[in-house]
Amino acid sequence: MSRRTQGLVVALALVLILLVSATGCWNRREPENLAHALGIGFDIDDTGKYRVFVQLSNPEGAGAASQSSENTASAESAWTVSAVGRTPYEALFNTVPLFSRELSVAHVGVIVISERLAQQGIGPILDVLERERTLRTTTRIMVARGDVGKVMSAKVPLEKVTSLGISRAVTVSERERSGLPVKHATDVIDTLAQPGKEPLLAQITVLDEQGHTRNEASKDGDTNKEINPKPPLRLAGAAVFRGDRMVGWMDERETRGWGWLTNMVNRTIMVIELPDAGEGEYMTVVISQVTNKLKPRIDGDNIRFELKIFADGNIEDQTASTDFFHSRENVASMNSRVATAIRNDVEKALRTAQSLNADVFGLGWLLYRTKYKEWKKVDDRWDEIFPQISVDMDIRVDVRRSGLVTKAGAKR
Repeated sequence: MSRRTQGLVVALALVLILLVSATGCWNRREPENLAHALGIGFDIDDTGKYRVFVQLSNPEGAGAASQSSENTASAESAWTVSAVGRTPYEALFNTVPLFSRELSVAHVGVIVISERLAQQGIGPILDVLERERTLRTTTRIMVARGDVGKVMSAKVPLEKVTSLGISRAVTVSERERSGLPVKHATDVIDTLAQPGKEPLLAQITVLDEQGHTRNEASKDGDTNKEINPKPPLRLAGAAVFRGDRMVGWMDERETRGWGWLTNMVNRTIMVIELPDAGEGEYMTVVISQVTNKLKPRIDGDNIRFELKIFADGNIEDQTASTDFFHSRENVASMNSRVATAIRNDVEKALRTAQSLNADVFGLGWLLYRTKYKEWKKVDDRWDEIFPQISVDMDIRVDVRRSGLVTKAGAKR
């Protein structure tokens, strides 16, 4: 055998050896040995220690769900564990002895922070998100109004895993209601680095702490039988921050007003009184397209903003049989009433933010980006100026469609 042939044989053998040795996970983290966290909740106890709630995917539960209930035990699809620590990461690390697999946080979809911890400051939580390589900064982050432990362990109707249900509900709320500020961790981190802008995070409320029950007793008195369980959680409203500390809440209408001002409204409904139809008659208008223009105007020491909104929508229903599209006056009145409702939302949100002295709209940030020289003059006094800021609004609404009917239904 020639030397050239011998060299080719040796090279081929080396390639085969390398291919065999390269199989499997490069860092020896075998998938079947990992415990995948799907959601994390952070709280702080009375001693000042951090408490973490980790919701894990349960392979046994997932397997049981795909088999007949007669042959398998009723294993849960997810399992929530809790631990404490002096830092958020130590609390997370202290959950490791509680289960038999290596913790993986690469698939965490939601992070829920308690109201008490948010009021103290979310800086340490954001620090973990920035430093830990496997925690994604695209994770959705929100504030709980109620017990974080109950949020992470709630039984959400239609969903097998609470964290996945919350993540899906956030997506639906963003697309359908525009009453929720959908924020990823990276958005919050960026906002804190931007001058003249404060964070606004989604609010998740524990309903059973608001006087609601999760189960109803049957009529025959069997209190152990679960009938039509009520939703335990509600996604609506927002937590207002100054820096990394929470300073108050916005309700759903105020959050929608924030969306009008910041061009974050995708789809929403406006209920208005019907013109010339008598008291107690209403119409639902679905707003489906919105354009927004916001500009700062500076006149000497006077700073104000001009907001222009154009909203396009359609009639979804009405409680009276009046046909409005055959009267220009009624159409104009209808558009004016919707515009007034939008204006009221913006004004309500602005009053709340100014009372908390938290520029969640980013008006100062807009000034910084478009009129930097003027911003430098007021940079150190923005906390004094923002509560006095006025916004001049020009809102135009065009309700041009009436759904699948051209004339209202039967006389009532």
